[in-house]
Amino acid sequence: MTQEHSAVDAGARTIVSATLLRWLACSMIFSHHYLKSIGQISNYGLSPIIAIGIFCLLAGAFSQSRINDTVGWLRKKIFRILVPAWIIGIPMLVLNMVVQAKPKGFFSVVMELIGLQFFVTPLFEATWFVTLILGLYLAVFLSGLAKTGRLAILALLCLMLYLVMNTWGTLEYLLGGKLAFWIIAFFMGYMLSNQTKNGLRAVDRWLNSRLAHRSYPAIPPIPDVTYYFYLVHPPVLYLLSRAAHFSPETCFFWGVFVSMTASFVVEKVDVSIQSRVSR
Repeated sequence: MTQEHSAVDAGARTIVSATLLRWLACSMIFSHHYLKSIGQISNYGLSPIIAIGIFCLLAGAFSQSRINDTVGWLRKKIFRILVPAWIIGIPMLVLNMVVQAKPKGFFSVVMELIGLQFFVTPLFEATWFVTLILGLYLAVFLSGLAKTGRLAILALLCLMLYLVMNTWGTLEYLLGGKLAFWIIAFFMGYMLSNQTKNGLRAVDRWLNSRLAHRSYPAIPPIPDVTYYFYLVHPPVLYLLSRAAHFSPETCFFWGVFVSMTASFVVEKVDVSIQSRVSR
């Protein structure tokens, strides 16, 4: 995928350690949802909290350099977040309407399509992140309209976002301290953008120096389809858990394989759509 059409921040794609962190976060979230799908856990543990914090921290760090962009930047961000969600979500919503596994009203469907599923009961709970990241990007854009005091304005907007989501959000297990932690992680990533990126680049240099010391080639760019993987793995695990009586090991293997394969397929479709939209 080209940087121009990436669903993630372009700058993060050139830093291998940032991509590795994203994949670490994805593996933590996948493991949580996998264990939940086979009935091993029922609560929202520490692992997904940290994983979402990693996503938010990196999103904030790689948003800082974009603060002077125009409405076009925000439009691109919205489409880069929503289009993959539509590619995955619309077929699932249609399938759900056919089989009526989780009956949903018209208002709830519309809220999911516009990225506000945090305020309804989403078809797949993991998609609530779409609302959070859209709200944070909107806060960055609005703070960027000011000529001075942008950091203070962003802090105020983040507080307002927290109050809105915490007051009207329907997923109670995400409210309070968890939501505050993720928003603070984004803000800290933004505020310490240069330090975060320099630290990640230092990790890259260290890794490559260790490889060179052992006569290995430098780490190549790692495919970053983490956002697609994040969106696609919940319906995959849901369908696997109901399509057949797999053993836990088989369910895990097929969950990873199908989710990874679907992520690259969705990436191709997303790139095609984004290229047409950007013309």
